[in-house]
Amino acid sequence: MGQFHYCNVTCCTPASERRPRIQVRARVGHSKPRIWSPTPHMSATTNRKIWTRRLALAIVAVAIIGFAALTVFVVYYQPFCGLVCGPGVYPVIQSPHIHINSRWDGNCEQMSTVAVCTVRIEGGDTGNVTLNVINENQKVGQGGNRVQFVVYASEAGYVNFTSIPLCAYTSAPKFASPSCGVPGPQAETFQFDFIVSPNYPPISTGGSFQQPASITIVMYQTCCWP
Repeated sequence: MGQFHYCNVTCCTPASERRPRIQVRARVGHSKPRIWSPTPHMSATTNRKIWTRRLALAIVAVAIIGFAALTVFVVYYQPFCGLVCGPGVYPVIQSPHIHINSRWDGNCEQMSTVAVCTVRIEGGDTGNVTLNVINENQKVGQGGNRVQFVVYASEAGYVNFTSIPLCAYTSAPKFASPSCGVPGPQAETFQFDFIVSPNYPPISTGGSFQQPASITIVMYQTCCWP
């Protein structure tokens, strides 16, 4: 019988087909790096601190923005307006009265914030409307109000307002436009002067040149004082 020879793969494999053996040796004095893994307790504590810090920063930011907004409001609007309103105190028109030259004196129709004066006018007339404003239901210690007026005439092309209060306008004012104080409890008086164009009426009626017209004054409460 023939003889069998046993050999391992390395000794029996031709040199040209041998694969190099890769050996990895750990360097002396070095060990594998460790990855730090925090315990659940430490992780929760860290997250809580971060969340608390962010919340504190958010509160500070909101406070700064709010303070800046309040500063702008006070600086810009305080000349015209109080910061808060006292409860139940409202400005009311009283005793509106119209006077034209020496031939007409009369009272006007009124509501709490509107006065309507109906008259007969002719070219060259001059006149005025006066009215009082008082704070309704004002009690001791309560603040007053600030108001604006819008005034217009039915014959707008021929009736011109020559002198009106600083807080009165012939068209809708802006909120920040000047207003007038009504501190109370005493009534404040306002006067609106006007003149009628000599060219009125534009067409002769064959008789009296006096024609019916109306002057309307509307009051707006812009702000009130605490």
